[in-house]
Amino acid sequence: MSQTGGNTQVANECSIKEQHAWEKEIDKLIVDFKKFLTSDDYKLFLKSQKKWEIYKKESFKIFSKIPSYKSATMFQNIQQGCKTGIVKQRALNLYEYLQYFKEDN
Repeated sequence: MSQTGGNTQVANECSIKEQHAWEKEIDKLIVDFKKFLTSDDYKLFLKSQKKWEIYKKESFKIFSKIPSYKSATMFQNIQQGCKTGIVKQRALNLYEYLQYFKEDN
């Protein structure tokens, strides 16, 4: 992001790439949970993940409104940054939670 030269479009593209990277990390963590949970517990975990996906979708809807309240193009970056932050935080939370289920902790 620091190398975008203040270009809003380039900054957004960087943030979108970061968001996709965090989404891939979430996918990997979901697979990892299956290694440590019973079948029933894994189903429960997947149910909670689906509820988080709904939360993410609804949060993205409200974040998409930010530029309509502010006229500067930097608010497009803020909008995308908020979306990326939601996904990043979920990945970090899942990583932390997974540590509690691993045998060596």
